[in-house]
Amino acid sequence: KVVTKEINKLYSDISFNDHDTATFGTSFTDAEDGNMIVTDWTKNLLNPTLGTTTINGVTCTANSDGTYTLNGTATDKANFILINDSTAATVQMIDGKTFKVTGFKETGNYRLECTAWLPTGGTYVFDSRIWNVPNGAKGLRIDLSVLSGTTVNNLVVKPMLTTDLSATYDDFVP
Repeated sequence: KVVTKEINKLYSDISFNDHDTATFGTSFTDAEDGNMIVTDWTKNLLNPTLGTTTINGVTCTANSDGTYTLNGTATDKANFILINDSTAATVQMIDGKTFKVTGFKETGNYRLECTAWLPTGGTYVFDSRIWNVPNGAKGLRIDLSVLSGTTVNNLVVKPMLTTDLSATYDDFVP
């Protein structure tokens, strides 16, 4: 009790909500002694609105924490649209900006597929997990896909679009 009381006394004045945040990936928190605590963080730019859906034998269940759980066997490619933003209203498309897409702990016959709309009206499909925005990109679409014949059992997907190029499945934030 005495130790807890002393610890609480030390930290009672600190507000963990009192911080200034830089644009990409670093926050600066004022400590009680006037020093700054620097913390790296990952920001998820993806805000999928897909609800629970079944396509071609695979059920994609929307969990309350922003993750999805996949179950079933794909009778054909099961394609779930997580974001379809043709106007770049949700994700700011900056020429040459580098993004990373994560979502799976392990590899398999499933993936997150990214498509950017180009000013010419065409599209550019990204097949890597780290990519640069092509010049003039007007929007972004991200699909969660399970290939035909693939069986998934309680596969948890943590979809994330971030500028933190070191982010992994375990760094997921809603």
